[in-house]
Amino acid sequence: MAVEVYYATDRARTGESKPKDYYGHARGDLEYGKCSVSIPKRHARGKLESPAWWRFEFRDDPKKHVVLMRLSALAEDEFLAGIRAINEKPGGSVFVFIHGYNNEFEDAVGRTAQMAYDLNFPGVPVTYIWPTRKAWSPINYTTSEATVQWTKPHLKEFLKTLAQRTGAKKIHLIAHSMGSRVLADAVEEVAAECGGGLFDQVILAAPDIDSGVFERDIAPRLSASCGRVTLYASSGDSALKLSKKAPGYPRAGEGGEYLVVTRSVDTIDVSEVDLDLLGSAHGYFSVCRDIINDIYALFRHGLSPRTAICSAHIAVTWFTGSLRVKPP
Repeated sequence: MAVEVYYATDRARTGESKPKDYYGHARGDLEYGKCSVSIPKRHARGKLESPAWWRFEFRDDPKKHVVLMRLSALAEDEFLAGIRAINEKPGGSVFVFIHGYNNEFEDAVGRTAQMAYDLNFPGVPVTYIWPTRKAWSPINYTTSEATVQWTKPHLKEFLKTLAQRTGAKKIHLIAHSMGSRVLADAVEEVAAECGGGLFDQVILAAPDIDSGVFERDIAPRLSASCGRVTLYASSGDSALKLSKKAPGYPRAGEGGEYLVVTRSVDTIDVSEVDLDLLGSAHGYFSVCRDIINDIYALFRHGLSPRTAICSAHIAVTWFTGSLRVKPP
């Protein structure tokens, strides 16, 4: 089957016509569009199926793999009209995924489609794709940090447009890693200009943010602007261990002894999840079935880890044995 994903991006076009090459890594103007992504019939929850040489697969096959098949750039009014049309159906809501450092355009779109499918999301999946290059290096990391500040006003403009002009009943936000920095500042500014309550569930997955700054400044301001903020953290996240080396301070997405617990954020320590077994020590939020179930409970029922033990959300965290809630 195919999943339609709407996107906003401030990456520049390359001049290429292939969907996966349509946008590059350079900075550009804010643009909108829609993609069609294949989900294979034998899709495994949490997986981004792709060609594997040991299965003698050397090219994308929509019947077997998650593939960005079609891309259509849209004018802003066309983009908004498409979301409005879907929102007229029962359960009309939106979730926006903001990727982290080291992502290609097709990575962000494919991950958004996979999450929408696995969550059985009854609304519109949207992704915001900011300029970053898929290459692990200190130079590219520093460049991406600078781009976070550059892209913030674009994300702010997009979120305001989404909240004010689509008629969405609920808007949920998921930010991963460095994308959490962009999201936190943008949401705060939107709330300052338009008032709070525009966004429902906000999820920060493995946020690459200074933990002290997050606890003192970001957490209280972000929670005042949204319905609920949930943070997933893990002591097994090797990428965050690397990212803290230069500044020398723990990141908000680290678990264990560095776990950030505040009264305004629901913090879930997933350090007991075997990240190596999942094959994604930093992207665990979208590949671990327990966490996908947890996000499902948040989006569908708005359940908090602090509610009664009989609630679906707390049942997920208790009965899987791999998630631990750390209330203040």
